[in-house]
Amino acid sequence: MVDIESVETYKPSGKCTAKGMATVIGLGLGGTMLACLLIYLVWGVIPYLGIVFAALLGLSVGVSVLFGVRLGKCRLPLAAGTVGLALGLSGYMGLHYMNFCSIVQSWRTSAERQLGDASRDGDLVTACVKEQLTEEWGGAGFGAYVRSWRKGTWGSSWVIVLMQALWAVELIVVGALAAGIPFLASQDPFCEPCGRWCDHEQLLVASLDAREEVLGACRPETIGKLNEIETVSENLSRCVVELAYCSA
Repeated sequence: MVDIESVETYKPSGKCTAKGMATVIGLGLGGTMLACLLIYLVWGVIPYLGIVFAALLGLSVGVSVLFGVRLGKCRLPLAAGTVGLALGLSGYMGLHYMNFCSIVQSWRTSAERQLGDASRDGDLVTACVKEQLTEEWGGAGFGAYVRSWRKGTWGSSWVIVLMQALWAVELIVVGALAAGIPFLASQDPFCEPCGRWCDHEQLLVASLDAREEVLGACRPETIGKLNEIETVSENLSRCVVELAYCSA
């Protein structure tokens, strides 16, 4: 209950067993890998949809880690958010690494066709691919791919800055969703004695103008007054009283 003279807000205990953390990481990692694979397959069919793909990846990672939080009973928001952030950013870079490998392989296949019989010389094919990569990206490795990503061929510095800014936005979207969802989930009320997450029940939907009256009724000695407060439709500006309780 809330006492307006001395407001007490629920705070998570910050507890999580080793098994629970392993569950958080395991489910998060599995969800991240699956999301990367599915988005990569879609990427092979349609053009790259930066913000959309980033949001889908971040949401998938966040929900996967959330399941880990719930099953692993993790009440440690910072750890849950950190796991989500690490997996989200790793998944984003992993997605681009898969695209990098696909591009390299396609160029390798093209080089083998152009070289004909000489393509039996693997070192020669590799040298040709490296030369093409260096010409295209300024280097032959994944780092060069990352540095050149979205620079395009416009030759305009402001366009390059814009494209790279969009990539930064994608990283922010991925990180915010992947970290934010489990961070908030781990703060849900948890019954420590019973070792289970609390159930929720909506007790009242009142007008926003009645918030002081609602707060005043949310005391042990005046809780019955909640029944006297007029309810309103949920599509109006409102304040909601929700009870978190352990049903064990």
